[in-house]
Amino acid sequence: MAEAQAVETEIAVLEPMVKRQESQVAELQSKLPRDEGPPRLSLEQTLALQAASGLIDRKAFSWSILLSRLEAILPDDVRVLNIGIGRLGSEGKTRSAVIVDTKSQQNAQARQSGNVNLTLEVVGQKPSSITDLIARMNESGPFSVQPRTQSLMENGEVIFELDVEYDPAKPSRLVKKKESKDREEKEQ
Repeated sequence: MAEAQAVETEIAVLEPMVKRQESQVAELQSKLPRDEGPPRLSLEQTLALQAASGLIDRKAFSWSILLSRLEAILPDDVRVLNIGIGRLGSEGKTRSAVIVDTKSQQNAQARQSGNVNLTLEVVGQKPSSITDLIARMNESGPFSVQPRTQSLMENGEVIFELDVEYDPAKPSRLVKKKESKDREEKEQ
């Protein structure tokens, strides 16, 4: 019995201390910053992330193949200044990052089919060089091109911004023609 009374006395002494410590813990926990999960992304960042994820998931977009196809059809007097993936809204501004216009039904259909929407900024010595590039791209197979803007530089060169739907799965007809030409030259 004495032992039980000693334990009860000890409990009576410790109880207020435990309550004080519990209130101190609660007060300190209330001062801690709340974990709100991962940082929130802006709409632009979210769209970029979704587009990048889609490209990774499909594993169908190869920069090397795209660049070699462009090189095969690019006229000698035309240079590529910028390649952007997608387009941001109706502002007409492109980014060199991965951005998709989710409002466009055409872009949605292109993503489902494995196509990639590109914006090319090209410069040529004369407008006919760029129109020749557009014709070559449209005839090549994997590209479908629409000019968006054009402007004249002070040195007389012309800059075009082109909307391009690129189907990486389609074979490039002009590349094959060039390869067969090379084989014919080697055989002679």
